[in-house]
Amino acid sequence: SHLAPAAATRERRACGVMSNEPTAQAFRDVGVTGLILFGILAMLSTVYMIQSTNRKNQFFFGLMVLFAVLELPRYAFLAADGEYTSIPGYCAHLIASLFFFSAFSVVVHMWSDVLQLDPNSSSIFGLRGLTALNVAYFVLDIITVGFCATAQSLQGFFRSEVFSVYTFSDAIKNLAFSLAINYVGCRLIFRLRGMRMLEGTSSQQASLNSALGRLQLASVACTVSFIVRIVMLGIKYAALNTSNEDVTDSGFKLFGIVWWLLADWIPRGVPTVAFLVLIRIGKTQRQGSKDNPSPINGGGGAGKQHINVPSDGLNVSLKDDSPSLA
Repeated sequence: SHLAPAAATRERRACGVMSNEPTAQAFRDVGVTGLILFGILAMLSTVYMIQSTNRKNQFFFGLMVLFAVLELPRYAFLAADGEYTSIPGYCAHLIASLFFFSAFSVVVHMWSDVLQLDPNSSSIFGLRGLTALNVAYFVLDIITVGFCATAQSLQGFFRSEVFSVYTFSDAIKNLAFSLAINYVGCRLIFRLRGMRMLEGTSSQQASLNSALGRLQLASVACTVSFIVRIVMLGIKYAALNTSNEDVTDSGFKLFGIVWWLLADWIPRGVPTVAFLVLIRIGKTQRQGSKDNPSPINGGGGAGKQHINVPSDGLNVSLKDDSPSLA
């Protein structure tokens, strides 16, 4: 008698149907919301890319545009079909994740360049290490896309061993990038805190404190978002691969609105918005202080460490007349 519910659950899964699956209208609501959110991210990133004069920043924004645009098909199919069955939409989503993490690789690379890390740290957080990491995940994602594209159904793909491997690797990827951003971000924050000990006017100190606050906000947003993503990947794996229906319930349905909020919109949207705000606010403040050089804008006397945030501002550069910044 205890095996009957589990057997029934497996049978429903074999047919691609879950007992607590959201309604068609709920799927459509998710689709419309996703189209709006990622459409806005795509437009903002495009505008910032056009306005930017820094090539690295343009590269970052360009990757964000590709990421947001490739997320749109999945939500378009949800809005049109009222069900989560589109294989092309999910393939586009898998490819979108490549551009998302490549964009944040650009951030880690620029910040590691700023800090002039030692050779051991540079081998991990520098261009070579980040390139190797992205190439490895590119190969894995393309293989996964191939299996997804040839699967008989999306639900069948979700229950495959390939998807289990991808889920595990995605969790590792989120953890790796969270640690990378935290490592270079915290070192940059500590460096900025050290700058506050230097002499300067109140406006210079205010600019420095503003830069410090923005960096802290972006780092915390990325950390929280990636942790939420890792937790949701674990819950998704359990919901898809166990007979325990208590993993989700009527208020927290698999692929329902709350699910999408925690599994996709927060982990992807919040870090993106945090860095867009980081750049935009920094650019506005620097444009208003061109006639009043400060440590954050390149001021400071000889022999003093100072900070120069270029007019597009994603990459912060530290300068010092002393021999080493390590």
